[in-house]
Amino acid sequence: KKHRNFDILYCAACQLQFADPMEDPGESFYRESSIYQDRSYSKLADVSANDWRYRRFAGLCSSSHLRGRLLDIGCGDGNFLAFAKQEGFDVYGIDIDQRGVTIARDTRNLANVACGAWEDLAKSGWTAFDVVTIFDMLEHVSSPRALIAAVHGLLEPCGAVFIAVPRLDRRPKMFLEEVDSPPHHLTLWTAKALRVLLERAGFGEIQVLEKPLTAENLKGHLFWKIRKVLKRDSALSGASPLRSRSNAFRKLVEIALMPLLAVVAWSLRGEGHTLLAVGRKNL
Repeated sequence: KKHRNFDILYCAACQLQFADPMEDPGESFYRESSIYQDRSYSKLADVSANDWRYRRFAGLCSSSHLRGRLLDIGCGDGNFLAFAKQEGFDVYGIDIDQRGVTIARDTRNLANVACGAWEDLAKSGWTAFDVVTIFDMLEHVSSPRALIAAVHGLLEPCGAVFIAVPRLDRRPKMFLEEVDSPPHHLTLWTAKALRVLLERAGFGEIQVLEKPLTAENLKGHLFWKIRKVLKRDSALSGASPLRSRSNAFRKLVEIALMPLLAVVAWSLRGEGHTLLAVGRKNL
């Protein structure tokens, strides 16, 4: 199938969906995209231990006695870095979006955060990390194998990489064209695809955790659908209060509909939108 100028392809052997061409849209795409518009308002997300990725990360680090230097690639506004710092890590981060980096530095007081693509890590002088995290970023890069190979080189022996990605084989199959298609998401992943990626890069002790379907998944999908309608209506009417109307709807969902969405998620017994893969660098 096609989306815009991209062919959407699927590898039956490794179960990865990918775009052709695999072209990174660059920093300007993220700066101008409505998906990341909140960064224009310096909106600060809460450091939440309720995030499934964060909870699983903390639990696995605790059971494996992982501590020390941590690098978050695609750190955004530093939300996860702030959480990792609370967990006792010495944190570093890099992100292509200057708005997020500014929030991480100025609002979260995270000193070791750089603006740039992951390829710029070679110029940073940063190395010898105990943990590298790539949360909801791998699907954006044009060369996943090169990124994971670079991560392997940045890690100390027995260091660990944590990768969170959108799941291709989610159930029910709720996808959003603007979010899940190229040039935003160049790849969509399965557990097998993640295992193949990590094995080929030389990682061992690989685990892939599957998030269950939750009310948050349903809320996010519903919010993006309504947001698209509000955006269209605002464009047709010439009105400008899209952001305030979107926030008002979000509050309505959280107050009135979350209990209902929780019941729906439980009844569907589906698979959530996120996979978390963990691999250890061998001695």
